[in-house]
Amino acid sequence: MKNFSDLTEQELLALAIALEEEDSRTYSDLADALREMRYQLGLAFRLPSSRPPSRVC
Repeated sequence: MKNFSDLTEQELLALAIALEEEDSRTYSDLADALREMRYQLGLAFRLPSSRPPSRVC
């Protein structure tokens, strides 16, 4: 493995792009997990409605 200071400009650019793509996947996975947690918490803390359910005829 090369030292960071020994990388060429092209190698640095490729590394930067690869790391940005990895970060993007990480943050996307985190956002998905947080959405699911928010949904589950919403179900857990849902208060009973003070109105009776509407009926469809």
